[in-house]
Amino acid sequence: HEHIIKAGFTKQTIQKFVGESKLELRDGAKEMILALCGRCVPFIIFSAGVGNVIEFFLQKTFGGILPNNVHIISNMMEYDENDVAVAFSEPLIHTFCKNSAVISYHGSLFSEISSRKCVLLLGDSLGDLNMDVGVQDEQVALKIGFLNFDSEALMGKFLDGYDIVLLDDQSMQVPNLILDSLFGIGGAPDGDDVNLCMFCQKLHLFFCGCTVCVCVYC
Repeated sequence: HEHIIKAGFTKQTIQKFVGESKLELRDGAKEMILALCGRCVPFIIFSAGVGNVIEFFLQKTFGGILPNNVHIISNMMEYDENDVAVAFSEPLIHTFCKNSAVISYHGSLFSEISSRKCVLLLGDSLGDLNMDVGVQDEQVALKIGFLNFDSEALMGKFLDGYDIVLLDDQSMQVPNLILDSLFGIGGAPDGDDVNLCMFCQKLHLFFCGCTVCVCVYC
């Protein structure tokens, strides 16, 4: 972070880099976000990388405006009056503190999810298994792991921690099938008529070498 600040990057420079990049969401991720937005399900992105990159990329993906259910918990660059990056937000988000406990620093979001009891968690490392740490009153956690490399060496540990393990799967097909099954029960969810408090999702995407963990609290 110190090197980024010393480089004097501006907001416009970061936006330009992101706009010219070849970043892509996993297949089905955009549809998932929009479907959850339509059902008022918070979509929370945890990242130990630079949150501004994620924000600009998602704004580009969704036509300039983030869906109102998307929340980014990450290291955000803070700008001066000339839009030059001068600092990073606190607390520092790193690999070993990417969990729901840090949401307490985001008051409105904490209030929004405090009554939600179940978690659908998706990750691609063993460290991601703890992403639901700090969720108040958690009752159910369904954990799906994306195993993208060293499958022979890591399979046993992944199976010990995750409920479902997907090998080299670059799509959101399985999580979407789960959510489709949930939302399809008795027709489209409508307020309190359908119990939506079943899943929180964590998804890893790759942005310029940093890992983005997406958690959906529902």
